Amino acid sequence: MGPFASELNDQQMRDLAVYLAGPPLDHPPKAKLADAPIHKKTSARCDLCHGETGMGEMQGIPLLTGQDQAYLERALAEYRDGRRADPTMQAVARALPPGRDADFAHYYAVQEALEPAK
Repeated sequence: MGPFASELNDQQMRDLAVYLAGPPLDHPPKAKLADAPIHKKTSARCDLCHGETGMGEMQGIPLLTGQDQAYLERALAEYRDGRRADPTMQAVARALPPGRDADFAHYYAVQEALEPAK
């Protein structure tokens, strides 16, 4: 924890303290559309990095949960044509089934973020 904490400024330490002092969070909610065919496709292509509901599995992975569908569609198109320069996402976007960007974008747009435990 020391190396991580040593990189935080005073405001980040206060923010982290408030977060940790808050109510516990549930585990990520079950994916909406988990029974839809697109769920299998996201599981195979997206879950490793973005997680089942788009909450991200690793530091630095963008949050997809609840993002605007049009934004997500545009991002996929920009990765595919090289306007966004991330080699991993470019390869993923180029390997997606043609014409399915809206389905992938909708899947993540309807997911919900973590909620405090009740």
